[in-house]
Amino acid sequence: MVQAKAKPAAGKRGARDVPDRIGKYVIINEVGQGSTGRVFLSHDPYYGRDVAIKLYNIDGEEDQKARVTRKMFFNEAQMMGRLQHPNILPIYDAGEENGSYYVVTEHVHGARTLAAYCRPDNLLRIDDVVEIVFKCAKGLHYAHGRGVIHRDVKPSNIMLTLDNDVRVIDFGIALIKDSSVSRIEGIAGSPSYMSPEQVQSADITPRSDIYSLGAVMYELLTGYRPFRANSLSKLLHQIVFASPAPIHTLREGIPEELEEVVMTALRKEPEKRFASSRARSRGCISNSAISTTGSTSKSSSTCCASCASSTTSRIRRSGRCCARASGAPISRTTRSFARASSTTGSTSSWPAP
Repeated sequence: MVQAKAKPAAGKRGARDVPDRIGKYVIINEVGQGSTGRVFLSHDPYYGRDVAIKLYNIDGEEDQKARVTRKMFFNEAQMMGRLQHPNILPIYDAGEENGSYYVVTEHVHGARTLAAYCRPDNLLRIDDVVEIVFKCAKGLHYAHGRGVIHRDVKPSNIMLTLDNDVRVIDFGIALIKDSSVSRIEGIAGSPSYMSPEQVQSADITPRSDIYSLGAVMYELLTGYRPFRANSLSKLLHQIVFASPAPIHTLREGIPEELEEVVMTALRKEPEKRFASSRARSRGCISNSAISTTGSTSKSSSTCCASCASSTTSRIRRSGRCCARASGAPISRTTRSFARASSTTGSTSSWPAP
């Protein structure tokens, strides 16, 4: 049962009480909260691992928001054991006791989301953006192959671990094939990253997630969302009818091929976004083309200087030379977009948020 006693959240003056226990899990402290619930840290002694427990806020049986939140819980609970991929946050357990609903997931120590890197003054290197999106596309492709469409791909739903790996999180409004849980109807998701078909309440396919991932990549590369407006109605109109500003006008050094990848993902018509046969016909992006466009950021000069040293062969083999190896990860991103819509590279250092 959920036992709430006077145990204040660590480091938060005047915070709500933290439960002593949720189900079988003893609570250590509160680590976060959102619109649908609070997140707590616990330890699973049976498996010897720390876990995160999301406790859903469900206030009343007849309240519309409570009904939606309850559906989100059941959606996430269905992910338990269904999605097991290194780039998707695993769900270990789910339960309901005395009207309280909770989901138990992996706890990623020191994790942050991509929202920290969506500002023009705190952008990631181009190569790192490509690496992140490549891993996201792999995770989404896996989910799509198992009948799951995320529907809410956005920077705050993509988590970065301390060892620079990626986790796609929050499948609360996902569409699940053959699910016994009724779908959340209407416009669901975060408006700035919705596909045109989501905005128009049309049929949703995996290519809707591809659009959203393209919008995330656009923002990671530029620090700006593809569409911005001072009202929701204007924003939704832009998503359906307008074209985003060319990426190269917002950030120098963006390879033409990479911009084409993003803009293809952002096409209005789902059938004109990535499909495996189309991506293969386009071919791989050559390393020389990427090099001549000057795709690298500040760290590229150091990397290329290293290439001139005695470690040249090692760097080339590792694929971390910005000027000579950027084509490989960008080509992988093209193929991953295609795979994700039709049904790891090396590790680098990302700046702190």
